[in-house]
Amino acid sequence: MGQIAQIRSKIREHGVLGFFRKAAQRIYRTRLHRRFIVYCADAQDLQGRLPEILPPGFTLARRAERSAISESEAAQIASLKGERKAEQEYAERFALGAALWLYKQGDTVHCFVWWYQGLSLDGLVPLAPYDVYLSDGASFPEHRGQGAIGYFLDSLLTQCPAYGAHRVFYAIQTWNKPMLRSSAKMKFRPIGVVDHVPLFGRQLQVWHALEDAPAYLAKAIRSDERS
Repeated sequence: MGQIAQIRSKIREHGVLGFFRKAAQRIYRTRLHRRFIVYCADAQDLQGRLPEILPPGFTLARRAERSAISESEAAQIASLKGERKAEQEYAERFALGAALWLYKQGDTVHCFVWWYQGLSLDGLVPLAPYDVYLSDGASFPEHRGQGAIGYFLDSLLTQCPAYGAHRVFYAIQTWNKPMLRSSAKMKFRPIGVVDHVPLFGRQLQVWHALEDAPAYLAKAIRSDERS
């Protein structure tokens, strides 16, 4: 019932044609054409130069198992992802040793991201035990445009020493222009561009020259400004 209610809500919001247009766009972005810009920050290089940067009233919360997620937090995440999908992710990812980080103001979750240490779920970057890969982050629509993602991801770098982590990676698909613009203001730097190409049920990776990453980034942002 949750998924049916979400579909009805989307149809009311966008209309029937708009709903199918967005569905087709989502399939294209997630299945047929996946180009990522990969970012990295070295927490050791920033040691002593990255103060606590959370705005007043905001906190970071780490959840390492399903039972640690409060009912309020679970309900908020389910409103964005759907309850069935959210519960499936909890089961799969906590089993892999991942942790869920939340960026909160009081009881309100503004955004969240999965933290994998020594493991890249997307297979984009081979990681050492002291490397962290951030994946499947999301911010709630009502809190976007306030710099939350920037505060959140930069603040996660301050947590690295406590977990024996040195470097933090994440990847953004090139269609996600708002996140690309936000990343340009953060402590992370682009290190490469990679295509995910589906072939016979497998995802092949095609890496472009690392020095091309800033050029791809600039082009993606310019194309959004012209639209």
